[in-house]
Amino acid sequence: MDNKQSFVHDKLGWIDDFRALPGECGQPLTRKIYAKALLSQGKSIEYLKAMGFTKGCLEEVLSQMLEDSFDEKR
Repeated sequence: MDNKQSFVHDKLGWIDDFRALPGECGQPLTRKIYAKALLSQGKSIEYLKAMGFTKGCLEEVLSQMLEDSFDEKR
């Protein structure tokens, strides 16, 4: 059995298993918050990819960070 298929899922279907990579666990919002924190600390995209974060997740986080940085209301 594939390791990913044997992960424990919570009642909402999210992976909640200590064997999973950090980027694979929890709800999408918490993964995005964690990814943003890691990027803010200077971690590379390659590092986050190795942690299991998906391209889509990182695209959303980076897009939001750009929007926040270039928000003209500030």
